[in-house]
Amino acid sequence: MSKKLNIGIFGFGIVGQGLYDIIKTKHLNLEIIRFVIKDQHKKRSLP
Repeated sequence: MSKKLNIGIFGFGIVGQGLYDIIKTKHLNLEIIRFVIKDQHKKRSLP
C-alpha cells in the first residue's frame, strides 16, 4: 500500500482548477490539504 502525498495549491485560477480536476478525476494518490487564494469571497467551483 502506497502513502498518500499531501499537497497544497497556490491559486485557484485556470491552472489551479485544472490541477484540482485532474487529481479528482484520475483518482491519484494525492490529497489536497490546503488552498491559498487571494480573494476568499470570489465564487469558485469548489465542492
